[in-house]
Amino acid sequence: YLHPPDDQKAGVDQVCTLGYGTSRALSAFSVYARLDPEGPFREAARRLAEGIKRTLIIDGPNAYMFGHWMVPGKKIEKPGEPPLGIMAGGNAWTAQSLIQYHRALGDPEALELAGKILHYIMIDSGYFLEDGTFQQNAGGSPWAHFHTHAMGILATLYYIEETGDRALLDIALKAYEYGIRAGNGVVGFFPEATHNDGAEFRSDEHPYKYHTSEICEVVDMIICAI
Repeated sequence: YLHPPDDQKAGVDQVCTLGYGTSRALSAFSVYARLDPEGPFREAARRLAEGIKRTLIIDGPNAYMFGHWMVPGKKIEKPGEPPLGIMAGGNAWTAQSLIQYHRALGDPEALELAGKILHYIMIDSGYFLEDGTFQQNAGGSPWAHFHTHAMGILATLYYIEETGDRALLDIALKAYEYGIRAGNGVVGFFPEATHNDGAEFRSDEHPYKYHTSEICEVVDMIICAI
């Protein structure tokens, strides 16, 4: 669901996954730009950040990527409806990387765009309830992907460190506390998927048919705690 369908791959030898891959590259360039100011990384970060900005749709107080994949020449245009569920949550990687880029090179526009992305994820997309409960809100499934939600919390905390936004801090704290309740904060177990009404685990109903923990959300929650 993150890559172009087969009927749109004809003649295409380059496919870019937006958000996950490009954002991590921007974060890495930003780190190295600070470690090696005279090296090639500042310009690499700037070019990538400007490219990422062009993929964003601005909708009032919100922003989100126009899609989750890109090929050379693909037209960037507003989708018929904003992304929902994990497609909305996946924008958190983009927000986090834009904040890291701003920290490294000082780009207020990048920080502002990150805030709009997080406003959409955390408040307007329905991916989190007002009490912080993780929601899937796609296909009616009660199961939600922990890591993508935790990245929303983490990116929001990065943004709050820069801006002090109290509204986002409130929802981030509630979501963090929900995450602890959905797992076990004593032993550091956080499930790959959470059930939004607190129902006991049943393998026949679970989307992955097993109940385990990705190390991704364990690290997310540790960083959030710090």
